[in-house]
Amino acid sequence: MIRKLLLTVIFCYPEIPELIPLNKILPERADYKTLQREKNLRDLNMKAAMADHYPTLAASITYGVQSSSDDFKIEDGTTAATIGFTLTMPIYSGGALSSQDKKSKNTISADCT
Repeated sequence: MIRKLLLTVIFCYPEIPELIPLNKILPERADYKTLQREKNLRDLNMKAAMADHYPTLAASITYGVQSSSDDFKIEDGTTAATIGFTLTMPIYSGGALSSQDKKSKNTISADCT
């Protein structure tokens, strides 16, 4: 009787839990989330480096009023308004833009290996 009880206790294993698919486990892990965010940031950095090749357009508007009087009465004044646009287009930057592009692409490809 004791021998049978002892054998039952020795060979009694706990029940194996149900396997959870990997696609349900990974999104909940903090390290996986961090890697995903870092990959997204590196992709954005690469897009920002590529955007340096595009022309940029800046606009400015200025409005002012000027008046003067000896009697401390501000009556007729002069108004002035200006609108300005500036178009900047990178023509040659000594290889700085292409080296930024290569650096951002190398950073992404180094993380994938």
